[in-house]
Amino acid sequence: MLKAGIAVPSKDKLSALIDALIGAAKAGELDGLMEASGKPVGAPKAKKAA
Repeated sequence: MLKAGIAVPSKDKLSALIDALIGAAKAGELDGLMEASGKPVGAPKAKKAA
């Protein structure tokens, strides 16, 4: 199974990477990637009781 990931060269650069990802998400720059993945985006729907 293939899992997506992000490589960070060092722990020192992790904070800047997270900030860049948050900025990209807020600007809508990741929308195309999410649509292309074919997976639903957002909160999961509540499960019905059995």
